[in-house]
Amino acid sequence: MELVRNTERARLRVLVAAADIEPAQAMHGSDLELITPLGAALTRNEYLRTIAAD
Repeated sequence: MELVRNTERARLRVLVAAADIEPAQAMHGSDLELITPLGAALTRNEYLRTIAAD
């Protein structure tokens, strides 16, 4: 369970930093599809670009 917690913390740190998208790409599968609360589907690259733009 500690591995899951540590991995999620690392993932969140990378997403918050967002200056360097490469580590975030490595932590998210290429086939990732995120469904937003409004029902929009985003690919991994769309999702990460959106985070990096903020």
